[in-house]
Amino acid sequence: MNDGNGTHKLEANNDTQINKWFGRKTVVWTNADGKSVTARDYIDLDPFHQNGKPKNNWKPLQEKIFTTQGKYNEIILWGGMFTSRIDGFNTVDYAISSLREITPPTS
Repeated sequence: MNDGNGTHKLEANNDTQINKWFGRKTVVWTNADGKSVTARDYIDLDPFHQNGKPKNNWKPLQEKIFTTQGKYNEIILWGGMFTSRIDGFNTVDYAISSLREITPPTS
């Protein structure tokens, strides 16, 4: 499903709950056309084993393709595309942050 601004809903729902941990991850890659990037968000609604280690049950949440047409006149390649909004929350905890390169999907 497209929300009208180019963001496509994928398989998972954002069914987060108050006082319950969830995992969120964003990956960004340059597409084969060299003129666009894809940003895909994943969510894990039950992210930790009892011993505190991550379960890694990631499910694709949403995806957006940014092109050089329209708002941007160059491909967006900056690092740190992740933005965390905490509207309506009084406290937020973060755990296990990482930033690294990935091998882009081929399909």
